[in-house]
Amino acid sequence: ENIQKNILNPNSYLYNEPQFILQNKVNEVSELLGIKQLLKSHPYDLSGGEQQKAALAKILILDEPTKGLDGSFKKELGNLFRNFKNNGITIIVVTHDIEFAAENSDRCLMFFDGDIYS
Repeated sequence: ENIQKNILNPNSYLYNEPQFILQNKVNEVSELLGIKQLLKSHPYDLSGGEQQKAALAKILILDEPTKGLDGSFKKELGNLFRNFKNNGITIIVVTHDIEFAAENSDRCLMFFDGDIYS
C-alpha cells in the first residue's frame, strides 16, 4: 500500500465521514508534515526521515479521554483503543486515570513530582 492508503485506512475506521472529507484531511495533514508529494509512494521507497513523517500522520493523541466517563463507557473506550491498535493506529494518552492507563496500554510512563517512572 502507498502512504495515502496507510494514512486513510485507519482513519476510515475511526471516523464515520464521507471518503472525500477523509481524503481532504489526509491532504491537509500530509501538507503540514511536508509529505504531500509522497502520498503515492510505497513506504519502503522513502528515506528514514520521510518514513518518520508519514508515521506521525497515524498517531492519535488524546488528553484526559476518560474524564467524566462512567465505568461502562471507560470499558467501551478501552475496547475502542484495542481496535485502534489492531488497525495500526498508535495512541498517546495523557490521563490522571492511572487504573485505566494500566489496563489499556502496552506501555506507560508516569510523571510525578518532576520524575519519570515506567
